Amino acid sequence: MTQNSINNQSSSLTVDNLLLDGNTIGSTSGSIEFQSDGTNDIIFNDGTNDTLVIADSGESVRQYQPMFNARNTSVQNNVTGDGTEYTCEYTTEIFDVGTNFSSPNFTAPVTGKYLFQINIRWNALTSSMTSGIMKLITSNRTIYKFFNPADLSTGNGVTSINYDVVTDMDATDTAYVTGTIDGGTKVAGYSGIGSASATSFTGGLIS
Repeated sequence: MTQNSINNQSSSLTVDNLLLDGNTIGSTSGSIEFQSDGTNDIIFNDGTNDTLVIADSGESVRQYQPMFNARNTSVQNNVTGDGTEYTCEYTTEIFDVGTNFSSPNFTAPVTGKYLFQINIRWNALTSSMTSGIMKLITSNRTIYKFFNPADLSTGNGVTSINYDVVTDMDATDTAYVTGTIDGGTKVAGYSGIGSASATSFTGGLIS
């Protein structure tokens, strides 16, 4: 077995393949360690961009990790209330790392576990509307959020419903949000509040 050591390399080192073996010579177990000298970061670079930076103080930044945040800044009136299932649209993107979101759909770029946060500000609710459902619909499964519009709405017929979901997605799977309110007429809608994220859809890869 040949053991090589690289110390105090002052210029770039180019290799076709680099194998890091956690086993020490004569041992069957061991750890692979990347060590910072306490003043410099550990950086993974694809040849152009830093894809992963681990600071010497321990924080890590993955600037290309798929993640998005979109909100609705306009009013969508008369979309449900009579049992109509409406697919929620989001008019403004705050950020979209990887360009995987195009309203109303997020498309998973890789297979993994994804976290989604959904918030909808419903308006024009009436006392007769006693059934409400929000759905996060993905290619693999649908996750429900049930609520009673009549019990939750304020005096002006407004309420905000939010929920968080962690779910599995395969590469190219899609995810989107729908809302259904029943028991009344088709007068219920949803809206944002100016620049606030009162109605929003957020998600990202977590593992």
